[in-house]
Amino acid sequence: MKNFKLSFILLTLVLLTTSCINFVSVSSPSKELEEPTPPEEIVTPAAPKVVKEVKKDDHFIVKNYVKEDKFTRVFKNCFKTGKKDLQKSCKKDLNSFLQKTPLRNKRVIIIEVHTDKGGSAKNNLAISKKRAYSAAASLYYKEYKHSQVYYTGFGESRVIYDTRSAKADFENRRLVVMLREKNEVINKKEFKKFVYRKKSTKVKPISVKVTAVKVKPLTKVKTKPKVKTKKKVKSTPKKEKLFTNIKLLKYTGKADTGWIYFGKKDLKEKFLISCADDKPRKVKRKAISKSKKRDFVSGLYGKRISGNYADNYMEIYPVYINEKGYLPRSNPIVTVYSDDRKVKRYQTTVNTYRGKRGILYRIFVNGKKNMECMDLVISYTTKEVSYGQVYVKENDKLKRFKFTAE
Repeated sequence: MKNFKLSFILLTLVLLTTSCINFVSVSSPSKELEEPTPPEEIVTPAAPKVVKEVKKDDHFIVKNYVKEDKFTRVFKNCFKTGKKDLQKSCKKDLNSFLQKTPLRNKRVIIIEVHTDKGGSAKNNLAISKKRAYSAAASLYYKEYKHSQVYYTGFGESRVIYDTRSAKADFENRRLVVMLREKNEVINKKEFKKFVYRKKSTKVKPISVKVTAVKVKPLTKVKTKPKVKTKKKVKSTPKKEKLFTNIKLLKYTGKADTGWIYFGKKDLKEKFLISCADDKPRKVKRKAISKSKKRDFVSGLYGKRISGNYADNYMEIYPVYINEKGYLPRSNPIVTVYSDDRKVKRYQTTVNTYRGKRGILYRIFVNGKKNMECMDLVISYTTKEVSYGQVYVKENDKLKRFKFTAE
């Protein structure tokens, strides 16, 4: 009986210990156990890119489209609607584009103006031609005076988009400028050559309407017969040809003025025909700031003289000529714009000589330069240069060129 009790107690103890061990293992799992691996991500294949098809514009005309390059430029928004004058911003862009290219590549400048399809074709053609002329006139004359400028307006005959919309109108309203070399063949039926014209200062006569007034006939009064007298006929002076044969005689008066006369028969001294034989004279100089304007020849106070010689453009400024022969302390500077866009400036010394029909303005170039000197004859009446010669050294030989003033 006792053995049975002991065995029952032992069995219950064994059962209790096993249950405790299972409870502890379930409630607190060991840290050594591996964590469960997450499920693998399922990679879905990327959807193919949908390429949008570019719709072709049926209204686009390829042959009328002009590609821009180094010598071709297309300008947009240059004219206001209904106006023919070129806007200032577009004028500035046009001249800056032309100044960047060398002179030999812009011997021929072609200007085309196109409009959109708004309005009648006749009006569009007329206003495009007026706009082309104003664009040609807006070029700086000094820069492009040796170039041939051609212009025309095509109206709506060469539109890029054959439709009406905001984009189409913006692209169709354009100014095309093309630069070509000298040998370019131009269709002169389509294009007109632009000629620079100086603005005339003539005043138009005022037309006055005269109304006829009826006058009653007067009673006849007996008068003595008039005796016929010979009318004095005024002799009209012959127009003298200015400076055809120039003979510069030395002046025999005051030595400090250094002035000479033209074509004077009474003077027996020899004359100097050109500036190449003459030298700068020592004459009295006077500051311009201290002298008054009335001491100078009218129209020759701070004058600018410009003109051409041997495909070069030249400016002489400022020109002061004193009535008493005094010279200003500052002589003029001669600026030469050559054919290859090079600019040369020369400091000078001047002799002034008074003549019978005008003033000889003799300029000597200081230092060893290719330009030696020049003779300019300024008329008393017009105050413009009526005769000019420029002496230039080329290959140790002195060559003479005719100076034509503007």
